[in-house]
Amino acid sequence: MNNQNFYTLENVDQIMHEIYRLLMNSQKLAKCLKFNSKDALSQSDLSQSEIFDVFDIEKESCRVFDEAFELDTTTENRSEIRIYLFSGKPDSKYLISSSFAIEIIVYNQLRRLDNGKKRDLVLANEVLNVLNGAYVKGIGKLVFNNRLQFQRWNKNYSGYALLADTKMR
Repeated sequence: MNNQNFYTLENVDQIMHEIYRLLMNSQKLAKCLKFNSKDALSQSDLSQSEIFDVFDIEKESCRVFDEAFELDTTTENRSEIRIYLFSGKPDSKYLISSSFAIEIIVYNQLRRLDNGKKRDLVLANEVLNVLNGAYVKGIGKLVFNNRLQFQRWNKNYSGYALLADTKMR
């Protein structure tokens, strides 16, 4: 049977690629992920290569992953973002309403930044600034219709979980 006209999950990788591409434009996000210091935001701007390393799963410096956080995923003192397809519900035989989870995970001792800012809130705000209402090529807009939810991932990590909704074919 030819399923060409019915919804599939073949666009998931394209959506993930677009989300990564959009987030790579944020210096604040990249600095909060790369630098563990309180003055992360006042560090010099990162080069495109340095930003790419933060998103490159093949590099040890990677801080953005395409799978959910698990309690024993990391033991390093660092910040991470996890992005993955969370759920999907068919709207018709052609379209699916999908939600992409974005988890912001920060080692508790790294939460505080200079000027009283909190790293996890800066990261959440940057995700919202960059992605909320953003057009994802060939798919539609990403919209954050769900509540921002604080998460205590384990005794060492906390942060926020967000869901971005879109439609895909």
